Amino acid sequence: MDKIIKKKVWTKQRIFVGISLSLILILIFYNLVFNQYRYTETVKKHTLTIKEVVTGDFLDFIAVTGTLHPERTIILDAMEGGRVEEIFSTEGQLIKKGEVILRLSNTNLQMNMMNREAELADQMNNLRNTRLLMEQNKLSLYGQLYDSEHILLQSKRDYNQKKELFENKLISKNEYLNSFEEYLLFEKKTNLIKQNIVQDSIFRRVQIEQLNESVKRLQDNLKIIRDKMEGLTIKAPVSGQLSSLNVEIGESKFSGERLGVINVIDNFKIQANISEYYLNRIQSGLQAKAESDKKEYPVHISRIHPEVKNGSFLVEFLFENIGNENFRIGQSFVVKIELGSEKQAILLPKGAFFGNTGGQWIFVMDVQMNKAYKREIKLNMQNPDYYEVVSGLNVGDKVIVSSYDNFKDAEILKIVNE
Repeated sequence: MDKIIKKKVWTKQRIFVGISLSLILILIFYNLVFNQYRYTETVKKHTLTIKEVVTGDFLDFIAVTGTLHPERTIILDAMEGGRVEEIFSTEGQLIKKGEVILRLSNTNLQMNMMNREAELADQMNNLRNTRLLMEQNKLSLYGQLYDSEHILLQSKRDYNQKKELFENKLISKNEYLNSFEEYLLFEKKTNLIKQNIVQDSIFRRVQIEQLNESVKRLQDNLKIIRDKMEGLTIKAPVSGQLSSLNVEIGESKFSGERLGVINVIDNFKIQANISEYYLNRIQSGLQAKAESDKKEYPVHISRIHPEVKNGSFLVEFLFENIGNENFRIGQSFVVKIELGSEKQAILLPKGAFFGNTGGQWIFVMDVQMNKAYKREIKLNMQNPDYYEVVSGLNVGDKVIVSSYDNFKDAEILKIVNE
């Protein structure tokens, strides 16, 4: 007898199709609910700046604004205080090395110099008199020596004669001894005079050296005072342009007080502040271009100041060749510093959005241009015009690059034309 087999309602195929349809419905439902509850902000289109992501040549460089300064600046300070008597040059004037700028007077310094000159004259006169007395004493000693040697020679001859006579018993022993004692006496006197001459010579040399040292000290002191007197006449130590001349006739200036400045204008430098973000990429010798009045000049980094102040550090640039350009101190330049070679990249136009997002995300417009969605991105290098895009954006994407201050917490922007 045949058995009736019931047909299954839920076959494997039907179960697979059912599960697939259920998953699709769940995803659709989730997206609808999720988008409904994402924070949405309504924004007027005319308040936004919308740019397109493009591809092109990316040059890694920065542009900074700097001011022109002379390569060298010479400070004019008062070596000695005094009263301003005459002014021979004016501020802004081109002066040559050695040219007189102004003259000061100092009566105390003048009196001091006169006293030192008189003291030196007295000391020089004492030195001459001492040398004269020493020379006279020297001659007197040598005269005594010559007389003593002459008498010694006579007494020796007399002694030798009487010795021979005494040996032949022609004279008495007493007479012989008298001649011998007289000879010994003059021999001792002669030796004593010689010793006196030696001691006198040593003493004379020491005394002369002391007097010479005293005179030298007076001369050195007088030279210092004369140098100070000469310093009252302010002369240009180098050729250049006189600046910041802050003096008036009759005005009193103290020692060390600033009188003016000389700018050496045979070459110039540009000083500019650069963000500390580039601290590790800026090096001495790096080439750059300085632009002013639509002209470009090749420059290079000559000095990097180590201090970082208010988020930036100071850099100095020197010109390679300025020719006969008529630059003005304080003139502004835009300096472009190349930090890398040119390459192809996806480029995102720069904008104020970076201050709100730090380059971590951006709002991307949809195709209809009536909504914008928050999207994570990754940026690399930058120049004054573009950011280099690493990921998150495609060529042709329309993005909002203006400030996000009014809607930085939103995830979706609804764009209206009102």
